[in-house]
Amino acid sequence: MLIIQKLVVLLDEFHLNAFKQFLEDSKANLPKKLVDEVAKYGNNQPDSDVICKAIYGKSDEKAKKNFFQLAHHTLKLSFYLARNYPNYLSHNRSKIEQLINEGFREEANKIAEILLDVAQKIEDRVTLVAVLKFFAQQSFHLEQKNQTLKFHKQIDEVLESEKIFNNIYLYLRTNFNVKNKSNFNTKSLEPHQNFFEKYENHAEFNVRFLARYGKIYSLTFLQDPSFFSKEKFDELLDLEKELDKNAFVVFPFLEDILFKLYSVKMEYMFHNMSTEQVMEETLNIMKSADHVLFWKNFINIPEMFALAVQTSHYISQHLDVYKDNYTSSIPPDTRERIAFLRLRCEELLAKNFWDEGFHIKRVNLISLYGALLLLGDKKDLKKATDLIEQTLVAYQQISFQKYHDSIFATLIIGYFALKDYENVSESFKRYKKLTSDNITNEENDITICAFYYMSQWLASGKNQYKEKYASNLERTLKNSNLKRTRQTLVEMAEYFNLPY
Repeated sequence: MLIIQKLVVLLDEFHLNAFKQFLEDSKANLPKKLVDEVAKYGNNQPDSDVICKAIYGKSDEKAKKNFFQLAHHTLKLSFYLARNYPNYLSHNRSKIEQLINEGFREEANKIAEILLDVAQKIEDRVTLVAVLKFFAQQSFHLEQKNQTLKFHKQIDEVLESEKIFNNIYLYLRTNFNVKNKSNFNTKSLEPHQNFFEKYENHAEFNVRFLARYGKIYSLTFLQDPSFFSKEKFDELLDLEKELDKNAFVVFPFLEDILFKLYSVKMEYMFHNMSTEQVMEETLNIMKSADHVLFWKNFINIPEMFALAVQTSHYISQHLDVYKDNYTSSIPPDTRERIAFLRLRCEELLAKNFWDEGFHIKRVNLISLYGALLLLGDKKDLKKATDLIEQTLVAYQQISFQKYHDSIFATLIIGYFALKDYENVSESFKRYKKLTSDNITNEENDITICAFYYMSQWLASGKNQYKEKYASNLERTLKNSNLKRTRQTLVEMAEYFNLPY
């Protein structure tokens, strides 16, 4: 029996239907046909040739080659179960107990043997230990001493792997906590690297993957320059390939391991790749998040991440809201994408879990939504400024310094586009007072200053604001990543006939 046959045999009605529905929704027609055919036989599985013939109409050498490829591909598609229901085998433990207690030892052993194979394949160590314990106890009752000891030694090995797996999680969450990041420096990198290296060649995939991920994540967390080498990116690509190859392997429930990898990969891409490549990767992130069901109950971190990247891109590309009829310069396909992102922000903001301690994340999402509104008409501009003002009042007792620059950038640009220069000035003063020149994002700060100086020059015509605008423009020359920001400021100066 092939592993995919064994896996399908072990599924209860709920998980079988969930898997079949996923295959149907994904238009995976042949994998769906394979699962249907296997499920039809239940525990009495025929030779794989019979299944092959039912799918391809024959079982010659070519058909069997296609069939085995299909079987492997279908097993990989069981990632849907691995990510959303990693304990999908667990009900079989009760089934074995029930059969033993009813006197059907042979049938119980048949299920246990299949369960042992599948649990080993998908690295479900909890189920694996339970099955091995069953075999160990049964061997003891049958006075099979050598078998009993063999199973107990296997249990010990599996428990050791699980202990290592948990220790890697413990190490990551103890040593790489964003709240304690200020306590770290690059000198502390070596012991972290040494810890992860101990396990990067472990026999079990989920253990070695987590160790390899931890090793490379520590470089990004501590901002080590070596992370941005081609060698490290090749390692990330290899990790991605390995994860795809072993997609059926389970990780703990509520773990989105693919997003963990994507987020580290994006860190590299931001510094070394084109905007088009970055945008394409954010779409991959959103697609992958669609398959992870538990995000319905939590802040969808992968989607928030993708929303932030895409919003930043569209704002930087179309920050000419100060022009008359500026929306006409936005291509139709881009307008459609912006409309989709705005709708998604509205749907997320309507969720009922924001008051469960997620105030900062809600402010971040409002900031993104407000920025997207800037790319609409005058009504949208007014909606953006009103929303930001309401947010600043509602959350005035909560510190969200990390987002002050982005939220005030939206507010000031919105007022500027509405030609409300008085409120631009008031907002700029509030921004300066709240940040005390402690700049979180230089690009946002330069943009805020540019719109403020321009508004004051337009309102008063005083040369001091022309000079400050020119000085602010010079800041963009100090950072090669600010070319787009410089272009925006130059275009705005030319549009308003401000000599720079």
